Amino acid sequence: MINIVIFGPLGSGKGTQAQKIKEKYGFIHFSTGDLLREEIKKQTPLGKKIETIVNSGALVSDEIIEDIVKEFIKNNLNAKGIIFDGYPRTLHQAETLDKELINNNLKIDLVIKLNISESIIKNRLKYRALKEGRADDNEDTIINRLQFFYQYTLPIIDYYQKTNKNIVEIYGDRDVNEVFADICKQIDKLL
Repeated sequence: MINIVIFGPLGSGKGTQAQKIKEKYGFIHFSTGDLLREEIKKQTPLGKKIETIVNSGALVSDEIIEDIVKEFIKNNLNAKGIIFDGYPRTLHQAETLDKELINNNLKIDLVIKLNISESIIKNRLKYRALKEGRADDNEDTIINRLQFFYQYTLPIIDYYQKTNKNIVEIYGDRDVNEVFADICKQIDKLL
């Protein structure tokens, strides 16, 4: 099984690229964002709690996310590959993911770091808010989530370097297909 972490700030194209990888390679797309939005859509008590947290620009607790991740890995041990999109977001989550993969005799095979300018991110998210009607893509929320990314998520790259992960940087502010072609070159090396 090939395990890929697709890494970058909100609006960097992680979800789009993860979906393309899923379609081409038959990997499973693990998106905490999609799972959380599904829970919100159901309007369960947990979904309502998540909705309040997300709309404030904060992130859902590690405990909730970790339980989702552990269950997901256990249920997909026979998969050809998994693309982790939007996870891990903190150093603690990165360590937890490594531990959970090791517990199942797996590892992270590739970290794809999408680099993109903040101005492009803001433009993309404003467009996405209009197109998809996502309340979590307003200006204040974007600023809060970018600050969180720089403070808590970006340091994961240092952790991955120290733990000898295969990290590849790809410029994400190009045409979607150009970015995908570069990603495919990296995945093909693993097959």
